Amino acid sequence: MTLPKYINRPTGYDLALPGPYYQRDVTLRCYGFGADKAALQAMCDRYLNIEGATCRYAPLSHHALMVFANMEKVTCGDPEMGSMHEIDAALFVPVLRYEPGHILPQGVAIFMPYLFVNTDWALVTGREGGLAFRKNLGLSFFDKTNATGVPTANFLNHVEAWVVPERDVNSRLVPQRVIELTGDHEDAVIKDSHESPAKIMEQVVESIAEHLAEDLLGLLKGLVLASHPKASAKLAVVFLKQYRDAIDSTAAAMQEVFSADGELPLADFRGGGFISGDHKLKFGDPVSHPIASELGVPADTPIDVEFAFELDCDFNMALRQ
Repeated sequence: MTLPKYINRPTGYDLALPGPYYQRDVTLRCYGFGADKAALQAMCDRYLNIEGATCRYAPLSHHALMVFANMEKVTCGDPEMGSMHEIDAALFVPVLRYEPGHILPQGVAIFMPYLFVNTDWALVTGREGGLAFRKNLGLSFFDKTNATGVPTANFLNHVEAWVVPERDVNSRLVPQRVIELTGDHEDAVIKDSHESPAKIMEQVVESIAEHLAEDLLGLLKGLVLASHPKASAKLAVVFLKQYRDAIDSTAAAMQEVFSADGELPLADFRGGGFISGDHKLKFGDPVSHPIASELGVPADTPIDVEFAFELDCDFNMALRQ
């Protein structure tokens, strides 16, 4: 079936920018922490293991990652549309994919139950540009910057968003910090430097799978890691893609568990590795963003970051089924 042409404004612009997407001058920090595995499974069951889904998903371990990324220049498939500065703050839950009739997992993917961005262009593109990421608009992500005014990833330390604190007829949207990072992250330095992202990912897999059997750990490495250190990485992403019905607001006009491989050829990897310092994360639990509840961690209570790493790179993002 031939799809109809997407209708843009007469100048060619639209809030849902066309892909693929190119991210340049990216600094990224990931903070791994322990959540409740049963709570992570409940998230998988709610958003991924739905009726009609082909595959079944389960959390890789009890770990999740809080990822802060500063992307100085993001462009879309049409370079004449210009660029934007994008900040992302996302929760990554590594999950295993089980295909029908298989006991062992056939793949590893990243599930992002919460993703905050700093512009409406990034929000609308992520939600409506075919990807259907559940993006939210963040009001602020940092308290200060470096001397040049650039909020590199080491300065990203919180997410403030519009939230509804509690379910009540008198509740109103208010700005509130829903995620907060504390510690010496601004001055943390790379203590274990690596020349390739594959080596960093291998160490991450080992960090989050230490309690798993060695044979499963070997399987995960084979599924996740590129065979050559400088090969283009493949990052599978999985999420619930749905649009509310206009007539019956309790129904979904379209709903599917969308799984795709994100092609992430690193246009330029400038360095990275595990970073020093003690860090803690704190998650809010307003009714509109029940992050702590869905992670199974105490609300507004600092929890230890078990490992943290940094990447400095450029990359291209395109989804392929």
